[in-house]
Amino acid sequence: MPALWLVAGVALGLLSGLLAAVVRDRLDPRVHDAEDTARVGTVPVLLDLSTARTADRSAPAPGLLTDTDPGGQHANEFAHLARARLSGASP
Repeated sequence: MPALWLVAGVALGLLSGLLAAVVRDRLDPRVHDAEDTARVGTVPVLLDLSTARTADRSAPAPGLLTDTDPGGQHANEFAHLARARLSGASP
């Protein structure tokens, strides 16, 4: 009989933990990725600066902020280009 209580307790604990995780995920108001932004907002996402989630972690990640560019050169180049475009000057 005690083994049955143990199994029932473990099963109930796992189910309640799973239910709590699903409820927390559904009630979380934060935006986590471009799909959330497009779904919640009224304007389209023009640029996604996050790194791609690929199965091959050794492949270079697209985007402006990468681990291989510690100085942020790509991000600086993009900032200069955006500043030039917004001010009306050519890059």
